[in-house]
Amino acid sequence: MRQPGGQRAPHPTARPRICLIAPGRRGAEALQWIDANVTFPSSMVDRIVPATTDRYRSLVAEQLGYADQIPVPAEPFTMWILEDDFIAGRPAWEAGGAIFTDDVAGYEQLKVRLLNGTHSLIAYLGALSGAATIPDAAGIDYIEAAARRVLRDEYLPSVTVPGAVDVDAYEEQLFLRWRNSALGHRTSQVGSDGSVKLRQRIPIPALEMLDAGAMPHYLALTVAAYLSCIAPLRGFDPGNHANAMQDPARGTLQDLAAGSSSGRDLAAKVLGEHHLLGDELATRESFVRRTGELIDIIHRQGPLAAANAAAESTSLLPAQTRSIR
Repeated sequence: MRQPGGQRAPHPTARPRICLIAPGRRGAEALQWIDANVTFPSSMVDRIVPATTDRYRSLVAEQLGYADQIPVPAEPFTMWILEDDFIAGRPAWEAGGAIFTDDVAGYEQLKVRLLNGTHSLIAYLGALSGAATIPDAAGIDYIEAAARRVLRDEYLPSVTVPGAVDVDAYEEQLFLRWRNSALGHRTSQVGSDGSVKLRQRIPIPALEMLDAGAMPHYLALTVAAYLSCIAPLRGFDPGNHANAMQDPARGTLQDLAAGSSSGRDLAAKVLGEHHLLGDELATRESFVRRTGELIDIIHRQGPLAAANAAAESTSLLPAQTRSIR
């Protein structure tokens, strides 16, 4: 798996050696014992957990009879993936639903790209459309259509799907989870920290499509919607839900937006000059330009028009490169 800069990243399940300075005899013996007797299985968890609110505190007080300042709401779905590497015998956690596998990285790709990446697009388009929650956003026809396209056509080709996963069923399960109105998962929460999250989700799929001669219009739309929420150009109000998003780069991005004359200018500064999504994607002028064009459409005509523009101009990869690897 490549890093955004094009170099190969360490395998997610690789165990880095901890180098101690002058461990001494006892330290060296301890390291030898650990190498011979201890394993550290990689793991991945997937469960949507909205932020605690006064509503959940009140529900706990009313239904359980005690005060809890940090009750944790959660969806019915849960996934716990564990590397099958136990040196002293494996616990029977499969009885509780855990999945033991030699392909933790494959499940991680599913989560980070298909779930998290698509989730981001839903949040940003939803916030720009006035949707307070993810179920509200996913219930808007054009947002669901855009989410299905980015998941299927732009994220999925970059994923090595584990053999035990039915992709069609996984996709439908995701949309059922996103439509769960009981959670009240807010677009402002999902959309927060995009400067960190999108750097993990977008570069590899985008670069693979660009290298194959196709423009990832919906990935560009995700970035355009993010920047429209966090760092809008002068005169554009993204709405209360976008304004509530937290982001460590908000101040820097807003300064860049204040000095930009257009969406294309803003995208060139954020992606091209400041490398928001990594060094390699910063050099892909066509992607930077397309992101800027979609920012301008959002600001002038709204998010629906930008999603329609992405749909009308999408150039799909050849069928053989779209197949699941």
